[in-house]
Amino acid sequence: MKHALVLLSALLSVAMFADKIKNEDIGEVIFDSRRTDLIQAQQAEVEKDFKAAAKKYHKLAEKIGERDIQAAIFLREALCWKRAGKVHDAYECYKNTIQQYPLYLSYDEVVPQLRELAQAFVDGNGTFLGIRDKETAIAIYKLIVLETPANNDSPKDRTNMAKLQVEIGKVEEAINTYADLLRSYPQNQDARLEMAQLLMELSRKSDGDGSRLRAAERHAKIILEQNPNYTKKEEVQALIEEAREREAQRMLDMAYFYLRKSHYRPEAAKRYINELILQYQGSSHAWKAKRLLDEHPAFKQKENEKKEAVSNEKSK
Repeated sequence: MKHALVLLSALLSVAMFADKIKNEDIGEVIFDSRRTDLIQAQQAEVEKDFKAAAKKYHKLAEKIGERDIQAAIFLREALCWKRAGKVHDAYECYKNTIQQYPLYLSYDEVVPQLRELAQAFVDGNGTFLGIRDKETAIAIYKLIVLETPANNDSPKDRTNMAKLQVEIGKVEEAINTYADLLRSYPQNQDARLEMAQLLMELSRKSDGDGSRLRAAERHAKIILEQNPNYTKKEEVQALIEEAREREAQRMLDMAYFYLRKSHYRPEAAKRYINELILQYQGSSHAWKAKRLLDEHPAFKQKENEKKEAVSNEKSK
């Protein structure tokens, strides 16, 4: 039904053009040329020769002066390229039309076509040797998000784009895509969870200051604040527990790091230990940190120096 509505709408646009050129005071040669192109394009569609129809519509559009009619015919060309299985040609035609004729398009019709086109690239339908082309699919979702009015893209478009970015290894770009989505749809808990999971994944590979780990935990906590009965609550709680466990371990590791001879800064180590004990009371890491504070020579020496200074002060 969706295809039928798009087809009907495009045909009406072309029919309006046909009525218009009949009333124009133009040379007979030009009139005959445009009418011939229109008839030939329509006939090629009837015969399901969509490649020929696309070429005829393109030729016709270049002879038109009215931008609204041009836009309708270029969209018809794009649809014919799509139906011919020429997905790259369809994408380029849609992209150029959207960028050059933004005020003359019915985005309610265009955006669904772009989504189908993106899926065709994901599935390898119409691509060279049937190779899946997720990069171009991402570019199409970006076109929907950035070039069409805000009310026409949906959270699903950004989510699909983010998932494809993850699949091709662009995890940081996917995180940025989810962040953009959450600015518009802050209550989208599924997107927030996926973003938190990606932050956790990156933090396992590289996270010197622990910022990614803390961001993952923060987003997970927001989910439970927004929806205590979230359907994936167990996943969120598991993520929070892992984040807390790893952050406590990171702080303990930093304390040991500053107690090494090559990086010896006992005051810095002590700050990490005290913060760990305060934030993770009752945990095994807090117990280890307290034991380190009580037993390590660096802290015993400092404590002895303080006691000696107090004793000297009293004896004066």
